[in-house]
Amino acid sequence: MFDAAGLAYPPANAEDAWTWDEFVEVAKQLTLDANGKNAADPSFDPNNIVQYGCMIENLPWQLEVWCRSNGSGFYNEDGTEVTINDPAAIEALQNIADLYLVHHVAPLSSGLTDDGVQRSLIAGTCAMTTNGAWNIGTCLSAAREEGLNYGIGVLPYMKEKVTISTGGPNVVFSQTEHPEEAMEFIKWYSREENSWDSLIAAGIWMPTTSGYYEDEELTTKWLDNPAYPAMEEAKPVLCDYVRDYAKPTSWYYTNNTVDFNNLLGAALGDVWTGNMTAEQAINDNYDALVMAHDGMG
Repeated sequence: MFDAAGLAYPPANAEDAWTWDEFVEVAKQLTLDANGKNAADPSFDPNNIVQYGCMIENLPWQLEVWCRSNGSGFYNEDGTEVTINDPAAIEALQNIADLYLVHHVAPLSSGLTDDGVQRSLIAGTCAMTTNGAWNIGTCLSAAREEGLNYGIGVLPYMKEKVTISTGGPNVVFSQTEHPEEAMEFIKWYSREENSWDSLIAAGIWMPTTSGYYEDEELTTKWLDNPAYPAMEEAKPVLCDYVRDYAKPTSWYYTNNTVDFNNLLGAALGDVWTGNMTAEQAINDNYDALVMAHDGMG
């Protein structure tokens, strides 16, 4: 799609990252109607789109990165206060909705299913999408073997360059009768070499220890594998950008994020369809979001 439009691929290096406005303009060039007109053309028909320029995955927890990119967030720095009603956070959410509502460069997405890569890149309906790096191993490497020509790039940014890191921390229950044995297992399970072939080299998991992001030999061991894009693209995106710009997702430092995100997802449903602005949806539901955060209601 990029080649057909004569456009450069999304940047892999943080210093070349697109601003949000640059991202939208590229998405317009990549959005086509049935007559071959792109979304920047005055004669473009938004009611007859055959190819979209982008799709931003709008699962509630993935939306957090855009609020942070716009200089705000779902919560304050230590997770004790809900700040999603901050104008910058609301603006970021509205920017996502406007990709469909105003710019016509993205399909309508409800933010209810975690299959955005399959519904966009792999389905051939969108030129760009956002999602977790695990998609490299769970679906993209297989799609490439079947002919998909895809690459990866750093996220566009609104005010700040940022990405979020997440994972599934493993713990020992305090009630266990075998804490030493349980901890011994977790230490074994957490070592990269014990998950290497099927998960890390396969592109599903990322290494968790800093050496893989700082030591060139270890980085090469990780990323110079068939599942990944070429090293010159994979390293700046998956290693350098993560090392320099990643922040932990909020469920690492605040409680009740499942309830909060479920409520937020429901509240934003009317925003994606244009029946309500992000400002209205957040302000109308702010007290309930605070109660969810506090474990009440």
